Amino acid sequence: MKRIRGSRFLIKALVILLIASITFPGAVYSLESAKLIEDGQHIGPGTYYRNMNYITPNGNFMVNMIESKFDDKYISVEVADSGSSLTNKPVSYQASLKNDEKKRVIGAVNGDFFDMTTIKGLTYGTSIIEGEIKTAVKTSTILGVTDKGDCFIDTLNMEGAAAYKYIQYPVDSVNRLRWADQTVIYTPFFGKTTVNTVAGTDIIVRGVELPLKAGKRYTGKIEKIIPDSKITEIPSDGVVISMPVKAFRQLAGVPSGAEMSFYVDFDKKNLDFAVSGAPRLLEGGQISA
Repeated sequence: MKRIRGSRFLIKALVILLIASITFPGAVYSLESAKLIEDGQHIGPGTYYRNMNYITPNGNFMVNMIESKFDDKYISVEVADSGSSLTNKPVSYQASLKNDEKKRVIGAVNGDFFDMTTIKGLTYGTSIIEGEIKTAVKTSTILGVTDKGDCFIDTLNMEGAAAYKYIQYPVDSVNRLRWADQTVIYTPFFGKTTVNTVAGTDIIVRGVELPLKAGKRYTGKIEKIIPDSKITEIPSDGVVISMPVKAFRQLAGVPSGAEMSFYVDFDKKNLDFAVSGAPRLLEGGQISA
């Protein structure tokens, strides 16, 4: 998602620019047995929208593309969502939430894939927005944006752990459906309750200083440990750490009010935004294996 940043005057000027944007004259190219018809518009500082229609013996193929110069101080790339872990709002709505009097979205595209069975609308991969970990899995291919505005596409690996004294469990994901032998951290972003298809040991931890960000160790107080649970209420001031059923044998005697800590981190640092996508098509200019 590309946003225009700047003063109120600049925004007004750009609104005029968008209304009176220059439309490129249609161009027709011959590509052996195919024909390419291309049109486009100038939609922002150093930013162009292009529509390419390929007419081939096998049918017509349309490509919509935005080209932009990332070194322009008035352009930034960000990630948006609908304000919930269940992304069931159209892209136009998610983009509109990023608009204010100082900036406007001039282009947006759908990202990641979504669960359409158990938890409809839940993203498959890792998502980071303004530094907050919205969802995370062990390995994702992401479009990442650093805190300096640098963009990249690469593999992102996650690690994490939840611990009570000497007992430690590796974290497998954040705000995702938990499988039998996994440990998942659920934040209020996920919703009011966890939603799982297999029973586990759910630990309600309150007094956590959210939002959840990479590389920071969090500590809270255990309110309750619930065995054989699939659905547990997520506190607004904390998290639910959902562990395998067998974890209850180790934690059964832990008193209410005891401290529990956890952290999540990535092998790419200083990420402000990240959105996943798969499969990866190109790597180093070559078709990805």
